[in-house]
Amino acid sequence: FTQLRFHPMGIPRYRDHPIRSARRDRLLVVSPFVGADQMATLAEGTSETLLVSRPEELGRFGGSMPAGVTKAFRLDEALEPEPDDDIESRLLSGLHTKLFVADQGWFATTWTGSANATDAAFVANVEFMTELTGRKNKCGIDAVLGDGSADTLRAMLVECSELPEAPPDDEEQR
Repeated sequence: FTQLRFHPMGIPRYRDHPIRSARRDRLLVVSPFVGADQMATLAEGTSETLLVSRPEELGRFGGSMPAGVTKAFRLDEALEPEPDDDIESRLLSGLHTKLFVADQGWFATTWTGSANATDAAFVANVEFMTELTGRKNKCGIDAVLGDGSADTLRAMLVECSELPEAPPDDEEQR
């Protein structure tokens, strides 16, 4: 990486949206929680937006991709450990990473931190993100995903050609 910036968000004087204000030719969003409105904001102006999220979050979109999202992926279920029967085990399993990668010509920028791809994260919550910029061939979307061979992120993902159905509400989890 050649540049580093920090973004406190959701506190007075720090309410910017670092991703929306950046160039985004292509975008990769990895987030356990996703909002359709925020995805439309993030995807605006991109030629391609890839989304990696939890199946239950993808199901909340009602069977159609959010505006601007080109492809959606989930983690391969075979990679998940068998959860115990208790609620804590179920809550602590699954995707938790928050990562946004934008290809920008010969360069790419990665944002990572506490913010999910939701309106609450970028408008209401107090969040913190780190921004790293470098050459696209080293840290862009294709470099992050890999070619699909073993030991790459792409090999761990399953493309969702059809979005899963929304799961029933879990009263115990709520």
